[in-house]
Amino acid sequence: MEKINLERTDYPDDKIVFFAMPYETKTVSDGSQQNFNELFDTVYAPAMVDLELIPERADRIFGTSQGVLEAAWRGIQRAGLVVVDFSTRSADVALEFGWAMCLHKRVVALAENIDDVPTDVRGLLRPITYSFSWSGTSKMRIELMDRVRQALSEPTSAEMTFKPLEGHAEPSRAQIVAVDPECVIVRDLRTRRYAELRKDDVDYRREIPVDMTARFKQDREIDGTIIIESDGRCRFSQRVGQRNPWPELKAGYPQGRVFTTRVVNRTPGGAFVAVAHDVNGFIPRADLQLGAEVEVVVINVDPDRQRIVLALAQQHAGPAPMTPQDAYPQQGDRGPGTVRRIEVSRGFALVELDAYPGKKGLLHYRNMSSELWSAFQAGSVTEGHRLTVQVRDVRPSLKNPAFMEFALQEVESSESDAAAVDVVEAADDFTEAAVDVVEAAADVVEAAVDVAEAAVEGEPTA
Repeated sequence: MEKINLERTDYPDDKIVFFAMPYETKTVSDGSQQNFNELFDTVYAPAMVDLELIPERADRIFGTSQGVLEAAWRGIQRAGLVVVDFSTRSADVALEFGWAMCLHKRVVALAENIDDVPTDVRGLLRPITYSFSWSGTSKMRIELMDRVRQALSEPTSAEMTFKPLEGHAEPSRAQIVAVDPECVIVRDLRTRRYAELRKDDVDYRREIPVDMTARFKQDREIDGTIIIESDGRCRFSQRVGQRNPWPELKAGYPQGRVFTTRVVNRTPGGAFVAVAHDVNGFIPRADLQLGAEVEVVVINVDPDRQRIVLALAQQHAGPAPMTPQDAYPQQGDRGPGTVRRIEVSRGFALVELDAYPGKKGLLHYRNMSSELWSAFQAGSVTEGHRLTVQVRDVRPSLKNPAFMEFALQEVESSESDAAAVDVVEAADDFTEAAVDVVEAAADVVEAAVDVAEAAVEGEPTA
């Protein structure tokens, strides 16, 4: 059965007249065989051309690659007016008429026999009746042109749009059309509907990447489910039908637990091993054979990132040597810092916090003001620039779980932040002045040495 996606994808054009009518040769009310294709070609289409309009029929829409019903839906959407020929009581014609009425289209009705027209429609549309004789079709052509001209001259009500019910979800095979660090835009291959995949809809069995561009590549195809939100927007989720395993993983695999497992994948950065619930754990820098059985120890289970970090038990003694938490900023901390590195092509800067010397956090362009990001791109803000930031997130490092990594966002500076910046800048000024004094003293010493050397050599001195 042909499945039709009844959503508005085309805007109406008053120059287009769509004909919903029987095709080929059919038996009419008097028992004779009549060719409806010939009727379209010799009467309907020429009449519309005389009115400087474009006649369309589903089976003749240029470039049609889908089924006839889907082409009919598209043609009805595009039409400024729909002509419906109810002759022979065709079920397809009745369906197309229903679509036109649902969209609030202007409709002109015809029939070879008035009994072919549904009773409720007769009073509503006043159908034109005709016969297949030369005089019958000639008279019908004149009436049709008059009715079409009149219908197009009248104001029309706003057309309707169809959209799925709120909360509607359907499986989707989609192509990635755009990616940025925070989300992915996909297009359903069947319905051509666009949807957004965000981090909180990534498959429970996969790690949530800090930067979505690292995993999702443009033009690739992915599977998931499209969900219609209350505001009409479409969300793409890989979690529909999945159970969240992370509370159980967090409880069942505490830090320091040792267990035996098997290597399921290898990468240049390490190896993945099976844990539970179809979720794998990562052993950084481990060079292991695929399928090898290994004993591992849990370093960290992070439900927020859907990430499990492990180590080989034979290379690990005791609990993970985590750096003391107070050696790093906490989520929500704010204060002044200094830009130490800028990566415009990768969209981030590293900022050293005054309160934590030597500790650098990542400031992504999405967490900067547009003015600051533009300044980074233009090169007017360079390393050494002072700014105020707030800590968004603090997590164990994937590369080295013994250390922490933290993300920042730019914030407006308070009076205390400004004072701290002033102190640092004053210290810089003091240091610069001290350097000037030292350099001046060196010049004096150098001059004294020159005088002494001149005296030794018997040269006159000034």
